[in-house]
Amino acid sequence: MFDLESIDLYQVMRALTDDEQGEHRWLFDTGTGQILLWTSSGGLSGTEPVPLEWLDVVPIDPLPPTIRRRDMIDFIRQVRDKDAAKRLTQAITGAEAERRFRIVLHSYPALAPVWDTFHEARLLRHAIEWLAAHGLIHKASAKQRIALIREPLVP
Repeated sequence: MFDLESIDLYQVMRALTDDEQGEHRWLFDTGTGQILLWTSSGGLSGTEPVPLEWLDVVPIDPLPPTIRRRDMIDFIRQVRDKDAAKRLTQAITGAEAERRFRIVLHSYPALAPVWDTFHEARLLRHAIEWLAAHGLIHKASAKQRIALIREPLVP
């Protein structure tokens, strides 16, 4: 197990939001605790393709759409402007919900930066939860760190 402070949480967050994974994958190196980028054409070094099975790593898959949608719903529930909340709720229905959510969000300039802060706090929580769920950090240290994460007040 790793000490949470030794892990680049922002790299884990980046991996959890990378929906373009296909020819590349984000990996957690269980030997070093580093976050690695593997490509199908160049492996880890960029020049030597190595099958993932040969590596002592845990793949970091993007967050499922259900979790991302739940975060948007949790944010919308805190929005005090009833018109904004209604439009944001409509935006997250159906395909391409995140794109539409962002478009509507930016029509309310006071909400956009608050969402960015809220979203970053949620991603940090998801990254820590991911590490704990994969047995890479102690659950007690994950719980302590998550308790320190503060989400902004939503106008």
